[in-house]
Amino acid sequence: MLESFPSMPLPLSIPEYRIAALEGGSAAVAFSSGIAVIFNTTISICQDSDNIISTTLLYICSVNMFKVTPRFFINVHIVNSDNVEDLAAKSDHKTKTVFV
Repeated sequence: MLESFPSMPLPLSIPEYRIAALEGGSAAVAFSSGIAVIFNTTISICQDSDNIISTTLLYICSVNMFKVTPRFFINVHIVNSDNVEDLAAKSDHKTKTVFV
């Protein structure tokens, strides 16, 4: 398990090494909140000028977080509905994620 890793991990990364070992993976990443996970995933998936579509029906902190993504040159389309047709109307070839 932990012995298979090449060097001793730092104390803060020990849970990540253990999770990776339990899941049979080579690495794991732990976050302190769900917002941090969503933000990290979003900026990892999207590149300059890509689009995100979100509804206003999400947890309000998620919607507010999407308001800062233009700083990373990621376009956000916020829709006041969870209707599939309304979401599809905002989608194009540059859309990477849809948060409903």
